[in-house]
Amino acid sequence: VTFDSIETRTIDTQTGEDTLTVIGGDASDTITVSEAVLGTTKVDVNGQETDWVHDSVMRSRDTVILQGRSGDDRFVVYPGVFPEVQTDTDIAAFVKVQGDDPSGSDVLVLDNFSRQTASNLIVEPDPPLPTQDPRDGSGRIHIDPITAGLDFGKSKVLDWLGIEQVQVRGTGARDTLTIFGDQADNTWDIARGPQIFGQPTTRVIIDNRAPIDAEDFGNVTFDNDGGVDRFVIQTDRLPGATAFHVAGLLSGQQEATPRDTMEIIGTDFDDLVTITDEAVTLGVNTINYNNLAALVVHTGEGD
Repeated sequence: VTFDSIETRTIDTQTGEDTLTVIGGDASDTITVSEAVLGTTKVDVNGQETDWVHDSVMRSRDTVILQGRSGDDRFVVYPGVFPEVQTDTDIAAFVKVQGDDPSGSDVLVLDNFSRQTASNLIVEPDPPLPTQDPRDGSGRIHIDPITAGLDFGKSKVLDWLGIEQVQVRGTGARDTLTIFGDQADNTWDIARGPQIFGQPTTRVIIDNRAPIDAEDFGNVTFDNDGGVDRFVIQTDRLPGATAFHVAGLLSGQQEATPRDTMEIIGTDFDDLVTITDEAVTLGVNTINYNNLAALVVHTGEGD
């Protein structure tokens, strides 16, 4: 079906497990997916809207695939596109975002800012493939998982592939964000990131891969779920309204012992550092921690 100069476009797939694929053009595109009303997903490509009418029943696993092509694409996903998962028999919709042009500048934004309820987000980046540029990231975001531990199978899932920057927006103190490693020996670089809509962010880079920027969360946890990790944190100018936590991993064949290291990087000015067995404070920012083998503080210049 080809068309031209059509202002209103509606695709009605009715019931069943349906998939909608949205393909961008050869230029730099902005593709946004959100919920118009229950059972209707609104897709906007560079200002051109299409309504997808589909089954609103929880157990219908509908999928939206957003595919970029050439250019530096921006994908914006609003959590309202996902149905609410309330029991362990509910199956959520999936959104899959696929960038293009290796080592380009494709950006994925999960915009949770306008949501009216508290959110719990889990970010799981994948380890890079041997032939993959580490800057072309892949992974997934679980939204409000209802199961405990590491089983997020019943959560709402946003997958990404070939994305060079991931931005996650929260709604303030009520929202929590957990970022996991990839179960290898990882080095985490954590510092202030670029602003999102004029607001400060926390930037997380794991092993020089695609950065993850978090904005407006009450609690952010950096969690090692495998391997021996090193967390390097520049506390200077991290968002002051966010509580940070580093969760190390107990490992070992004979007995579980901590093996991870956290390094705190100071400033070139006079730093005041306070250390306890649960937290380290440098200036106005506090990093809580547990299960670490070593804590290193570099205060830099100053007195």
